[in-house]
Amino acid sequence: MLRATEVEKVPPPIETQSGNFVYYSKTSTNGSKLYCRRLVANANSEQILVDSSMLAAEHGCEIKNVLVSDNHRYIGCMVTDNDGPHTETCNLMVYLIEDTGKAKHLETLTDVFNFVFGTDEMLFYTVLNDKLRAHKICCHQIGKPQHTDTDIFTEQDDECFVDVTRTKDAKFIIINSSTLDSSEVRVFPVSDIVLEKAGKPNTKLLRSRQRGVEYFADHYGEEFVILTNSPLDDSLLSLKGHTLPFRLMKAPSACPESGNWRELLSVADDEKIEDVEIFRDYIMITVKRQGRPAVIVHDRVANTNAELQLPNRGNCVVRPGANPQFDTTIARLSFSSPVHMDSVIEYNLKTLKACKQWASVPLHMDTDEYVIHRECVENNNVSIPMTLIHHKSVDLAHGLPTLLRVYGAYGVSLEPEFRLEDIPLLLRGWVIVLAHVRGGSELGREWYSAGKGQNKSNSVSDLLHCAQSLLERGWTTPEKLAVAGISAGGLVVGAALNRSPEYFRAAALHVPFVDPLSAMLNPDLPLTKVETAEWGNPATSVSDYKTIQSYAPYDNIRNARSDRPSILVTAGGLDQRVSVWQPAKWVARLRDRGGYSSATGAQLLFFPRRNEGHFYSEANRDDGGYIKVHSLLEKTPYDYSIYIQWIKLLREVGDIESMRAARQQMCSNLSVPEDLVLEWVADEEAQPDYLLSETVLTNIVDLYELALRDRLSVIMWQRYIDFIAGLVRSRIANVRDTATVVLGSGDAILLVLRRAIDATCTHYLQSQALWSQYCDYIEQKISKADDKDKSELIELLQAVFLERLAQPHTGLEDTFAMYSEFTTKYNEAHYEQQMVEANKMVSNTRAQCKLRNSFEDSLIASGGSWHAYAQYIDRLAKDKRTNPNEISMLYERALVYNCYVVEIWSEYISFLDGAFDDKSLALKTAHRAIRNCPWSGKLWAQTIHFTFVQAGKDQAEEAFMRASSTHAVTYSMVEFGQAAVAWIAVLRLSVAANLSSESDLLAECEKCMDIAYSLDMNTADPLLFFERCCTNAVSEVSEGVEVARKMWIRICKARKVCTEAWLLSVGFEKVHGTVSSTRSVYRHAAQRKLDSPERLFDSWLAFENSVGYVPEIYAAERVINAQRHLIQRKMEQETNVPAKRPRSATPEPANMQVSGGNDLMAESANANVASHETSKAAEDINTTIYIKGLPSTYTTTQIEEFLGGSASVDNVAPITDKQGEFHGQAKAVLKSAAAVIAALDKNGTSIDGRFVSIHIYKSDHRSHRKPPVVEVCGFATGTSNKQIEEIAKSAGTVIRVRRNQPGDTAFVTMKTYQDAVKAKDALDGCEVDGEQLRATLTSSDANLKSAPKRQDKAPPQGKAVVLAPRKAATKRPVKKVNVQTRASGPAPAADSSSVAASDKKMTNSDFRQIFLNSKSDSPT
Repeated sequence: MLRATEVEKVPPPIETQSGNFVYYSKTSTNGSKLYCRRLVANANSEQILVDSSMLAAEHGCEIKNVLVSDNHRYIGCMVTDNDGPHTETCNLMVYLIEDTGKAKHLETLTDVFNFVFGTDEMLFYTVLNDKLRAHKICCHQIGKPQHTDTDIFTEQDDECFVDVTRTKDAKFIIINSSTLDSSEVRVFPVSDIVLEKAGKPNTKLLRSRQRGVEYFADHYGEEFVILTNSPLDDSLLSLKGHTLPFRLMKAPSACPESGNWRELLSVADDEKIEDVEIFRDYIMITVKRQGRPAVIVHDRVANTNAELQLPNRGNCVVRPGANPQFDTTIARLSFSSPVHMDSVIEYNLKTLKACKQWASVPLHMDTDEYVIHRECVENNNVSIPMTLIHHKSVDLAHGLPTLLRVYGAYGVSLEPEFRLEDIPLLLRGWVIVLAHVRGGSELGREWYSAGKGQNKSNSVSDLLHCAQSLLERGWTTPEKLAVAGISAGGLVVGAALNRSPEYFRAAALHVPFVDPLSAMLNPDLPLTKVETAEWGNPATSVSDYKTIQSYAPYDNIRNARSDRPSILVTAGGLDQRVSVWQPAKWVARLRDRGGYSSATGAQLLFFPRRNEGHFYSEANRDDGGYIKVHSLLEKTPYDYSIYIQWIKLLREVGDIESMRAARQQMCSNLSVPEDLVLEWVADEEAQPDYLLSETVLTNIVDLYELALRDRLSVIMWQRYIDFIAGLVRSRIANVRDTATVVLGSGDAILLVLRRAIDATCTHYLQSQALWSQYCDYIEQKISKADDKDKSELIELLQAVFLERLAQPHTGLEDTFAMYSEFTTKYNEAHYEQQMVEANKMVSNTRAQCKLRNSFEDSLIASGGSWHAYAQYIDRLAKDKRTNPNEISMLYERALVYNCYVVEIWSEYISFLDGAFDDKSLALKTAHRAIRNCPWSGKLWAQTIHFTFVQAGKDQAEEAFMRASSTHAVTYSMVEFGQAAVAWIAVLRLSVAANLSSESDLLAECEKCMDIAYSLDMNTADPLLFFERCCTNAVSEVSEGVEVARKMWIRICKARKVCTEAWLLSVGFEKVHGTVSSTRSVYRHAAQRKLDSPERLFDSWLAFENSVGYVPEIYAAERVINAQRHLIQRKMEQETNVPAKRPRSATPEPANMQVSGGNDLMAESANANVASHETSKAAEDINTTIYIKGLPSTYTTTQIEEFLGGSASVDNVAPITDKQGEFHGQAKAVLKSAAAVIAALDKNGTSIDGRFVSIHIYKSDHRSHRKPPVVEVCGFATGTSNKQIEEIAKSAGTVIRVRRNQPGDTAFVTMKTYQDAVKAKDALDGCEVDGEQLRATLTSSDANLKSAPKRQDKAPPQGKAVVLAPRKAATKRPVKKVNVQTRASGPAPAADSSSVAASDKKMTNSDFRQIFLNSKSDSPT
């Protein structure tokens, strides 16, 4: 292949004249591209302006586009990052061409998509948004910072792309705003741009956007030339749809609006205008005629048309070349064909003759030996063209190896152009076939419309007909036919493979768009909204949904087939157009469906290019690692090691400015240790004459401030003091002058010493050294001061001493001695009085020091563990004399050794919020916390909360976006969920305060849910705190209940076995749904293999009991029994050991006798309902709540009003401390479950800037009295819990009956002690299934032991006890059990269909048989 593409000779460079210069590019000896110019009058005056190899080496980029300003002084180079993640945007590098001809780099504009020069020093560029849509045009003045650029135009429509161009005569700037099938143009004169004034120019709109109407404008003389498909009468749009032909129109410059358009030139109906090039006397029009190119030259003077003769009989691609000259008769056209590389031909528009040509021809390839011809295929009376390329010696009838290419989308034609990868195939005798299916524009706009939207399946059908035609004509065979498609062409290929895989032996799909349905349903993807005109909108249209689903490759994969072809699939890891998950999931489903094995011989290869985008480039290279490291930082901005590597590389190349920017970026994301800061200080001090540079000294000061901002360090304070003192006391006057400029005119040493004391004075061990320096410095100033200043300084120093004596520290005795010397020296007259007062103060401080000494010893012994610090903090917090600053210092000291412990940061932030009136302290510390622990969702949540309190919603949103845009948090659902909960709380408060709309809240909740459930499910929160918060917030929005319901469905499907998720979904339905919807969730959940099925079963039965509908109760019991049976079978299969039979809801008794009687059925049903109602009352929700975060000024009445007033609140009890002070905590008893739910909905409400926390109050479970239990034993193996429950129910309310295995002791839990006594009496001695029961009353409650006992009362002999039926139904007779109490003699014989009650020990098989019998008796 390499040999085939060697160029026979290097053609001369293509020169373009502009003014007095000729510009051209050429290839250097080392293979790099050089952009050069020379004077028109001097062929030897070459100047190399830009060297692509130098750009790659210095900046790690490759050139995409180059433009020169009109005055020939500036060059703009659009460059792309070779190894960066932003594959769609570029950087714009601006160069100044000096008089020597050397280009000097001036500036770089980032994130530029396209640009054009307006005036000599003004340029315009477009900017992409996060959806890859060019949406904004900015105006930049060369030499000014990019952040000062003016926004000229911003397109708000999400379907539109904007572009900026300049007219051929350089008089107007044109703003194009277009969709896939519409456009609008705004213009303004270049002369309107005034460099000294910032502002938007006045633009003129030529025609408002209209679906189906496209137009483009240029200007010459005093007229605009417009290429448009706009009809003269807009009513024609409704008749012809979007297939109106293009024609040229003109309009005067003064009033170019559409009402003044007049037709200038039109073409035949079978022609489509592709491009227009304007010259002073001519207009060159490139058209397509029956899919082949043609070039028409319109003579404006003579008003005549002529046509140029194109090479290769029109089997080529023709595009206008570079034609910057307006006043000329020479025009350039660019040509390409399947066997001709790109070439340029100059035509004389007057003579219509070619006058010059630049061409390259591949070696070993005689282009005359290859033929290019057009064939057609019929598909339902539509002729589908195909272009065939092959060697003229081959015989098509012999079935040649063939590559069939297809695209067919967006109106983009599949052109017969030069493709490097086709040349080796042609040399080996292959046939290349281009299928011009509907969806392209080969045959005009109608051809495009016939293959888009609802007609997209035509593209697939056309491809299959092309393949079928090749096979039927014998030109190839299924074993020799391969098919290839790129991007949207991959969709056509994938759909064709689903329908007729037997046509092909191999397929190549490059970045294929194989899952259009999922992509178009996902509004977060960049191009979803933009491309609705192409594919339809399945989110809003059922018809579009079904249409896309009918042809989507991913949704139509058949099961394993032996005739599948081998497939190669590629993907780009950074592809922003076709996400890598699309081809990946398609390949995964293909493999899952089968058909790829050694037996079939078919292979399925998936080749993802990790660092590539949609447009793969071979230019990637390492460039010393700089580009790769920078790319990694863009992806992982919280990776400490990558920052270190990046800064090291910058240090090696000596790029101090980039290194400073890297340091700033690192400090904004991470906490920087002291040694690294000192290393950076050394970098600054290594700069030449750094003491005389204001910039360097400012950077050093900023670095010290940075280190002291993030952590406590007495050593760093000492270094900072020494640095400031060295500057101020320098013997060099220029250094002192520079220091004055940087530090200010005040006493810098005194200021930094005072700051150091304020920051470290509460450090018990290390504060003395800095404090001593402070005192010494003040004494030095006293010795040099005059009388007035001396008196003020003495007062200051005395205050410093007294402040220090009141603060516990290790050098207390030394401080006291120094104070004695100070008093003797400066205030001897009042020495005795001052020393007595100081001694009292010191005595109190000594006692505090004694306490602290023991804790300091514990810290040393533990090595600075957090546990030791926590005990220290707890002890000081209980002492009212403790200064909060001292506790804050302990937290800071603990963080020196434990800076990555999230719990410390979280407690510290909470402490600052409660202990200090300055709430900004908590926010600053929260920012520090996330720089140290950026992975913690809890810390991000606190940051979001305090940001909202301090700075408002917008800043809180920015904090959440930072949290959710980095892998540091989104690696875990739990961590992301904590941050998301805080953000949702902010939105709920904003909605309540009318700062945000309900739609914003709804959209954010859905977005957070999408992010959370795209993460690893192994990191999910088992308590579903995020999910509950999200769905509760959505439920509050009008019409948001249905959205919340869909969320719970999604949650349950994703969590699968999580019982908690299903129970929460049930709880949601209980509040917002119906009995039927709640029961439906229970049924779905019961059929899942849950992690705790008994919780669900108990909850379901309790729900059905509360509803009280007996048939549904027994229906639930049957489902539960069946599931328990399946669980038991599964356990037996896994362990090969008979598992314990799970507790049955209603085991069938062994010796039931049939008895009729509707009255009995009704009586039993009523008793059952009453029992369930009683059970519901017993299990009712706890109505006591706990409230935290209320304002300390709130009264009991205000708390009651906050919770809903007297209608909802039964009692409110504020909680106070030992001194009787209220701190915002209270306990309240509400009147109903509805009141509790309403109160819990207020959880997170803000009152006076404080978040109120509300939850169900849970007292110590040990203080609860255990319910009385009756132990029952002595019953037969087949006796069910239901039988025992019915006997106990006659005595009172039964909470539950449980036992571990059949035959074991049964435990009957009663509601009250009196009920238990009655139940014990009823059960003891009662005969059931031929066995006498024995019952005893048990309870660990001491109060129960003292309760009076009733005498045993035996029921009358022979009295029958009737049990309730399993289900009250008219088709099934009620079963009755005859129970004899203390009767002697044999038990009655059992029915032959039932299991006999005997002393024989029953096996698992017997229990299964009982279960099966009960199932067979159940009504259908």
